[in-house]
Order: sequence, then structure tokens, then C-alpha cells
Amino acid sequence: MKRRYGKTMRAWRFVVRSALPACLAVSLLRSVAGAAAAGNDWPCFHGPRHDGISAEKGWSVHWPEGGPKKLWEAKVGIGFSCVAVANGRAYTMGNLNKTTDSVFCFDAASGKELWQRSYECPLDAKYYEGGTHATPTVDEAMVYTVSKRGQVF
Repeated sequence: MKRRYGKTMRAWRFVVRSALPACLAVSLLRSVAGAAAAGNDWPCFHGPRHDGISAEKGWSVHWPEGGPKKLWEAKVGIGFSCVAVANGRAYTMGNLNKTTDSVFCFDAASGKELWQRSYECPLDAKYYEGGTHATPTVDEAMVYTVSKRGQVF
């Protein structure tokens, strides 16, 4: 069978899949952050096997009334980025000031901001209410992301 798409199209399909809207703010719960810090990492959208299924064991399905206790919270602005967790750090993206998108790195246990990198990318109503659309991907010491305009960082 003849190949219909080359490497560029496969890469584009990956970018589109990883940019699906999933959450608007970072709010990690003790059960999630604790499991991620102590167990398997979740280094990209849909997890390490790209299937959205966690290999973690021992999760409780019985939460206290009102849900698990919140461990920490951070304001990252407008966006549709999920959280990637790797090596005890949590990564996400957002737009705080209508002109700049930012990638954030937090200590997964404490919520302390470790670093933030920003790039010019104004909000655009063409893309929902604007903001980020991708989830950072972590590969060892490198963090990769794609802006809503297709810039790779």
C-alpha cells in the first residue's frame, strides 16, 4: 500500500492530538500529586503510553465528602493545558497577561514555582477564548511544547 502521509503529517497529527482542550487551571489534589511524586510519572498528554491509562495501583475510590484535600494551587492564566508530571516536577502552560503564553514548572509536592518561560502569543478569540492549547511533554531533562500558532519550544 502506498504511503499517503509523510513524517510531517504524522508530526502534525501528534501536535493536534496533544493540543486538545482538557483543563483551565492547575489544581493538584493530594492523591494525584502524592501518587505522581511517589510512583509513575505522567510526562505528557495521555501519559507515558499515550493511552490515558494510569498503571498506578492502590488508588482509593472512596473520597471524603467534598473530595480529597487540596495540596496546592497555582494561577497560570487562560489556557487548555493539562499537567505533565515527571521527576517530582509538574509542568503546565497558560496566558496571564493577554499577550504572552508561559510554560510553568512547579515542585509537584509543594507547588513552589521552580521556573517559568514565556513567549509572545496574544490571546485570539479565533481559538476559543485564547490561551494555550498544548500540554508540555517531558523527555529526561528537556521540556517540549507547541504554541497555538505552531511554534515549537
